[in-house]
Amino acid sequence: LNSILKKVCGEAKEKRNLLDKVETLEQNLESSRHMLHRELMERAFEQGEDHETDVTVAAETNDQETGSFRAAGIKVDRNIDIAGNEEQERLIVGKLLEMVDAFLKDQVNDLVISTKSGMWIIVLINIQKENRNHILTVLEQMFFKMKSYINNFENYEITMGLSRETEEFSRINLILEMAKEAVECRILKGCGICIESYSEDSNRTVKGQDIVKEYESALKNSIQIFNISGLEDIVRECFLKAEQERVMACEYYEMGRCLAVAYARLAGELSRETAEGELNIWKETIGHCRSIYMLKRYLRESLKNHLKNLERKQSELERKPILDTIEYMKQNYGQKILLEDIAERFGFHPNYFSEIFKKETGKNFTAFLLEVRIEASKELLRDSNKTIYEIASSVGYKDAKFFSQQFAKVVGIKPKEYRKLYY
Repeated sequence: LNSILKKVCGEAKEKRNLLDKVETLEQNLESSRHMLHRELMERAFEQGEDHETDVTVAAETNDQETGSFRAAGIKVDRNIDIAGNEEQERLIVGKLLEMVDAFLKDQVNDLVISTKSGMWIIVLINIQKENRNHILTVLEQMFFKMKSYINNFENYEITMGLSRETEEFSRINLILEMAKEAVECRILKGCGICIESYSEDSNRTVKGQDIVKEYESALKNSIQIFNISGLEDIVRECFLKAEQERVMACEYYEMGRCLAVAYARLAGELSRETAEGELNIWKETIGHCRSIYMLKRYLRESLKNHLKNLERKQSELERKPILDTIEYMKQNYGQKILLEDIAERFGFHPNYFSEIFKKETGKNFTAFLLEVRIEASKELLRDSNKTIYEIASSVGYKDAKFFSQQFAKVVGIKPKEYRKLYY
């Protein structure tokens, strides 16, 4: 009997050990599945549309239901008329991240959070199908709490965009884009609200960059001749075109960024100076514009002010060679002075140098040089006993007769008559 009892107890113990091993194995498998699932969600965040390999792995390693996926985009906008406070904005985003974690951590299967520059937070959640309505309520409560927090800051507003749900892992990138597009609909619908998905009424075929390309040639011309009103017209026409084509809300932001990039590149070609610093500020501020009017006004004023500043700098660069040329004429009027030589000396094409010389002095190069020489000859006629021939030679004329003709042309009387006025 003892032998039989001992055998039964041994079998029971082996069975219990086996069950424990199976349970441990199942737990490890579930933990591994969860870790893999979360890792794949994170990779979808990082790799954008390039996640086909991850989808294959998921299909091979997990034949259980994955539930539903939903994405949320959270965007805080700063008043574009004030300078950003980097430390304060970092604290704001940090507080919002804490709220996301507190509201969603215990309500979802998986949670992946990402931040982007410009005070963006992107959230990807995986939930059980039966909890979808409850999660919507949680998201609404979370946004209300966030909005109440942001209201403590005078110059900031918050918007949240929600994607549709999907049960397909391969569509994660799509719903991430949906959430971003939903947030960018604030440019049409306003801030301080939760926007679900995006408008189906928009034209998805016309892109912001395509609109900018249509006006790039006109933009280049306006920059080259510092046509401020022409630049303003281009900004206005780009937005008019976008409205006529009923482009998606996100394309307004893309159009603004492309316009800023095109302007910076073309202005850089003209001035030979990079506008990278200004461009980074423009792009960042464009992301904070909360309406079409605000975006259009910001682009118009920013590009206009930059072009005015560029014109002023260009004028200063052009003015110095002109002043140096005038000084050179006054010091060397007795020598042979040619426009081509002076232009080459300062690195300008003769035609362009002639144009900026007249713009600065009001006279063409030859007429101005003539006046300099005649003024010098008048001084010699008054204060020296040199002959007309000697004076002509002193101011750059080998032919005394031609000198007399030029003198009479400017002064109205011949050199001899002018000298008699003083003797």
